[in-house]
Amino acid sequence: MNFNFGSGFGRKLFGEVGTTRNKITKIFVWIFGLVFAILLFLFLVGVFGPSVINYFENKKNERISAQIDAEIEARKNVMRNDFAGGKTPEETVDMLLEALKKGDLETAASYYIPDLKEKALAEYKDELKTNGNLNNSINYISDTRFKGTKGCDEQGTGCTFRYKYIYEKETKLGIKGSNDTIIIPKGGSLQEITDMSQNPFTKVWKVDQL
Repeated sequence: MNFNFGSGFGRKLFGEVGTTRNKITKIFVWIFGLVFAILLFLFLVGVFGPSVINYFENKKNERISAQIDAEIEARKNVMRNDFAGGKTPEETVDMLLEALKKGDLETAASYYIPDLKEKALAEYKDELKTNGNLNNSINYISDTRFKGTKGCDEQGTGCTFRYKYIYEKETKLGIKGSNDTIIIPKGGSLQEITDMSQNPFTKVWKVDQL
């Protein structure tokens, strides 16, 4: 049987073959393009990846550093405007005791360094609510101030009042911040401490320990 490829049947046959070849060619081109793109991506990641990672890490570190610097500067600004306190450690402790005896908790808390001011106020309020008075704090601070000894660092910007309290009888003491208690035997001792530091900007002395 002879086919007439010029006929409609021949044109249809060759048309289908051509279409199939075109589809196969497109698939190969697509696969090649995909493989090439993946290889190019991997190449770029290998070449520029570390630099990109370092760039974003550096930006992150810069943001953190800027945030820390801002917080430090904010704290310095607070200290620059903090004039609550005396010219000596003794004067500040005396002012603190006077405020506590008057029940002026806001003023008493103002004699602490800024980082402890709110905590000091909360603890004094809690003591007043629990005991109905501030005798524990007043007696503790008074002991360190009037019965203890004072030592200062070489720079003269930090001082500590220390008093060794001797118990005349067995005593049960509560531990601050918990429900636990400790038993101090008769003749036992407890070190009472009041730490002070000088504000480097206003030169007033602050209590820096609770």
